[in-house]
Amino acid sequence: MSTETVFIVDAGNTRLKLGVFKGNELLENLAFDYSDVRLLTEYYNKFEPAALFVSSVLKEDKNQWLFEPFTPIYLTNDMKLPYLNEYKSTTLGKDRMANVSFMANQKISNRVAIDIGTCIKFDFLNDKNEYLGGSISPGLRMRYKALNEFTGKLPLLEPDTADYLGHNTNLSIHAGVMEGMRGEINHFISRYEADYKDLTFFVTGGDSKHFEFPSKSNIFAIENLTLLGLFYIYKLNA
Repeated sequence: MSTETVFIVDAGNTRLKLGVFKGNELLENLAFDYSDVRLLTEYYNKFEPAALFVSSVLKEDKNQWLFEPFTPIYLTNDMKLPYLNEYKSTTLGKDRMANVSFMANQKISNRVAIDIGTCIKFDFLNDKNEYLGGSISPGLRMRYKALNEFTGKLPLLEPDTADYLGHNTNLSIHAGVMEGMRGEINHFISRYEADYKDLTFFVTGGDSKHFEFPSKSNIFAIENLTLLGLFYIYKLNA
């Protein structure tokens, strides 16, 4: 087994997530805003990784500014993947590719990734290791922001818990956003359970902490699911 140190980078729209892998083990992980990008250089100098594998949604000029000094390997759509891709589009997001790759490494039956971040993303991998697709909808902050931007008077709020029956404007917004998302997530879980047997759900994403899931043996919270999936893709193509 290789004992080299590898940096796995998930460069999203608002933050950069870094996983430090040695062999097959995730040693450290951190997330930081692009204003603190110096942390990437500090970690790079500390570990001197053998490779820097980058999944990025950023524009090319920003990728060059951030990563070119480290001679990165970029995730591309023509790389080998650990599953059969039956998605009818060539524009599958890199984060979704990573999430499905994580599930493909779990030798079980039908699998669903639930990623609750900027967007809510469901992705389905069947018992034949075929990726069939999923869904994308607005995440928490996108919903709060939309209520503020597309109305004249509703305030922009930070996510917070609330009863479904809001007794003032702020509580009504929290109720609509939080309970609406909770209902949507539970609805999709129920739809998958109605159509497929032997299902396992993997929950991840920065905003998953705002939601509780049914106490079932087939739902697992995996904080670093996307980084782990990217690492599996890197190993398959190294």
